[in-house]
Amino acid sequence: MRWFYVIVCLMVTVVAAEAQTGTINGKVKTKDGSPANGVVIKIASLRTGTLSNSLGIFVMTKIPVGTYTME
Repeated sequence: MRWFYVIVCLMVTVVAAEAQTGTINGKVKTKDGSPANGVVIKIASLRTGTLSNSLGIFVMTKIPVGTYTME
């Protein structure tokens, strides 16, 4: 029974840790307003990044909660 409580506590800790992340998404456009394909969007302080798709849309998941400068 004691191991059951340990396992439950570990599961709650893992869920709580995952809950402290978020998603950043957006759309990149050119000066004339058309979608920008293949643009690199990155957060240098996290050493993570992504590319915009053919519609200019990008999504970054599992980003720790905080304030960042995107490049």
